[in-house]
Amino acid sequence: NLFTNYFNHVADTEVDFPPVTERATAGSPLDLAQAREISQLLDSADPLIGSNNGADFNYVLSNGNAAAEVWSGGGDLAMTVTTSYPGIQFYSGQHLGYPFQPYAGLCLEGQYFPDSPNQPTFPSTLLLPDQHYAETIRYSFRESALGA
Repeated sequence: NLFTNYFNHVADTEVDFPPVTERATAGSPLDLAQAREISQLLDSADPLIGSNNGADFNYVLSNGNAAAEVWSGGGDLAMTVTTSYPGIQFYSGQHLGYPFQPYAGLCLEGQYFPDSPNQPTFPSTLLLPDQHYAETIRYSFRESALGA
């Protein structure tokens, strides 16, 4: 499968947890500004990939609400994810269990950054009484020539 996203930062983590900074992805193995095979990303030497045995981290939204696109192996089916959340968690399925094999799927989930309540530089998740919570995630599927 091919994957591209519209993020230029990732919520970076220490060896364990929680994330402590935002790290630029441009030019790094996590840079998905151009569509790449997911396997290329997973084979990279980036510490976020190695420490998780795959992808399990939060990309930082950088341009409105367009988030990511994934194409099937044949390039004839595409999924686009849009969200009003400030980030999207990318998980490569390394811990999938029966009846699935590890890496047999992926997850793209709009969300706030991990540990946001304790990180003053991250977008706030505080919801006060009488405030309304409203975020959206949209998954759109289409038949398409690769990248069209």
